[in-house]
Amino acid sequence: MSGSSVAAAGALVIAAVLLAIGRSAPRRRLLRISRHRRTTGRPRVDRASLLRHGTPLLAGLATAGLLSGWVGVVAGVLVGLATWRVVRRLPSPELGRERAVAAAELPYAIDLLAAVLRSGAPLDRAVTVVGAAIDGPLGRRFTEVGRALRLGVTGGAGWQALTDVVGADGFVPAAVRAADSGAALAATCVRCAADLRERREARAEAAAQRAGVLLVLPLGFCFLPAFVLVGVIPILLGVLDDVLS
Repeated sequence: MSGSSVAAAGALVIAAVLLAIGRSAPRRRLLRISRHRRTTGRPRVDRASLLRHGTPLLAGLATAGLLSGWVGVVAGVLVGLATWRVVRRLPSPELGRERAVAAAELPYAIDLLAAVLRSGAPLDRAVTVVGAAIDGPLGRRFTEVGRALRLGVTGGAGWQALTDVVGADGFVPAAVRAADSGAALAATCVRCAADLRERREARAEAAAQRAGVLLVLPLGFCFLPAFVLVGVIPILLGVLDDVLS
């Protein structure tokens, strides 16, 4: 391809991929930019967003550059769009961080809920207080639960906002059963918080054991060549010398 053809192919690929990207949730992108504005009024550069938008463009341009003619243009557009669909379905790093923070704060939030309930507050008010005290991703979820309970939502639907939090699979059903049966929810909260801490300690211990094994493996690979050179090769050379002589 000539220089003008390559430039035209690149422009077509970029235009097609940007057109597909631009149609997906513009309002959500504007909200994300406004949420990450600095105090100076300038938007913060979102590296994850740059990676999500730049990867399809690079894939499309690379395909168009490898192939020639309009075949490269069409293939570049298709590869760029396919890459965009794959990248769009990947979980964002921000969502992963929010889930990790929510899972880490869940035992403390449940303990706080037990303390507020023991003070005599009703369930909807206690959940709202916990949400205001914790703040962050988990606090927002507790606030949503408190709002739902205050509106009269019962059963698992009232606790729907907490179902995606790691570790809440044991707390939410217990809270629903306690609320339906009229049992003391504070005692249930204490047991659930203790169970979450025990499971976290077990996971941390298992991770530490795996880390020890992973640290030993590189040392083994480092000593293996020395063992072969010092221990195995001299024996083989001696055997070969005896056989040949």
